[in-house]
Amino acid sequence: MPTIPVAGLPVGTGASVSGDTITVSYLLKNPLILDRRLAEAVDLEYFADQILPNVGTNESGVVIFQEWDPRYTVLDRKAEELAPDAEVPLASGFEGELKIVRAHVDGLGYAVTDDQRRRNLEYVVRRKERALAHSISDNFNLRAVTAITAAISAASRTFPATDWSALVTDGASPDPLAEWPHSTLAQINAQQRIDRIPWRYDAMIAHPMDIWRLSTIYLKDSVGGMTVVGDQPTFQVDQLRVLAMKLGLSLIISDNTATVPRGRPILFSRGNVGGTAWELPITNEVVPERRRRRDVVQATGSAAYFVDNPYGLLQLTGTATADGGT
Repeated sequence: MPTIPVAGLPVGTGASVSGDTITVSYLLKNPLILDRRLAEAVDLEYFADQILPNVGTNESGVVIFQEWDPRYTVLDRKAEELAPDAEVPLASGFEGELKIVRAHVDGLGYAVTDDQRRRNLEYVVRRKERALAHSISDNFNLRAVTAITAAISAASRTFPATDWSALVTDGASPDPLAEWPHSTLAQINAQQRIDRIPWRYDAMIAHPMDIWRLSTIYLKDSVGGMTVVGDQPTFQVDQLRVLAMKLGLSLIISDNTATVPRGRPILFSRGNVGGTAWELPITNEVVPERRRRRDVVQATGSAAYFVDNPYGLLQLTGTATADGGT
């Protein structure tokens, strides 16, 4: 079986195993196998690299950067008509200041008792390693979302939007298209062009209930990944992809960190927000504890999440007022 590369959260070095039977004893003697299995499970849950992509290894654990500012795009005076013997006027540009973010280590583990090893309770270990993968993913996702929400607050990157939950889409008098979510997003990107901002918002992270509300607007009657059975919507696998396309986006992320409030989705420009610098990838280690007749499987990693462009983020407000959002 070939090694499976992990595009998102970097987990160990990967390893291969032939055959279907893996004993608990074999797993504990081969942490690289645990790395690989952890990587497979983590990759399903980790979304932070879609917002703050992996920029590589940083052994110092320190990231020094400058935040992008609109003042970088223009000088402080305009070009002037010159007389035949006039000097060319000079202008100053905004230079900004350096900022620093430091990596820190996060970790978690679980115990495998001698009884579980002797009885080869592989299913117990598999449950624990999947739970560890979910916890690790949630932790690093939370760190990334916390970094972007802090940048939004510091730079006041918010925009009052229409209330999607109060939108009338059917009947004799539906609300005008200018008040629909896709129109709001198109308007925001049009203003980006007017303001000479050299990128567009092409992705969004939102509370799961905000995504549900958007689905009730755009994915009706078996169109685009939602089938209506009675009065209950059943979502298909490609729901988010189709919904993103209808909104003029390339990606929608359903936030599971409880950090993005309902009614306050965040738009972002992919590749134009910041990044993640890994001091150490997520690595499994098996630590024998003979006195307690068990082995501890622990996963640790060190990363720095940074936002060097708060203008690549925009948090909408008031989109779920009727639904009880903020």
